[in-house]
Amino acid sequence: MEKRYKEKPDKKIYTAQIMNLLDEYVIAGHITKTEAVNILDDEIFEQFIKRTDITVMDMANQIQDTIKDYIDIDPAFYQKFSTIIDNTIIQHHNKRLSDSDLLNRVKKIRAEFKNDVPSELSTNKTIIAFYRKALSFLQNRKDQNQRENAIQIALDTYDIIKQKIIVHWTKNTSILNEKFN
Repeated sequence: MEKRYKEKPDKKIYTAQIMNLLDEYVIAGHITKTEAVNILDDEIFEQFIKRTDITVMDMANQIQDTIKDYIDIDPAFYQKFSTIIDNTIIQHHNKRLSDSDLLNRVKKIRAEFKNDVPSELSTNKTIIAFYRKALSFLQNRKDQNQRENAIQIALDTYDIIKQKIIVHWTKNTSILNEKFN
């Protein structure tokens, strides 16, 4: 309304009415807030699995929500992980998997994905993300040594970016002038 008629409605008039409507018609029971689970940290994941206050299906859904939160960070890794977890949850819904089978399958999937990173890449998350992206790109190619090529691409990409990185480039006038010229 503000954009079209250039006037602001007085919200104080409607606040009490809206509160009364919400109190009268909206009923909420007990709310349980779920926290994000770091699925790649062994200690945190084991504590999460040992919890007795939530069901296995809730655990799988919570893991799926965590994956959706992290998918922007490393899309090649988390997209594949998300697809496999989705298929597992669907199988559980269709009664093809019991609760214990679902839990075992989630643990197995997690272990497979956790051990997917070569030791040459160290523990640098940025290099690992570059590696997974390069590997997903190279899987469509017919090279024999895709993993070695992906490792080399990841390390080279990280080195190039590390050489070119400039801290506080938005405040550095010489960099800004160079950018606009």
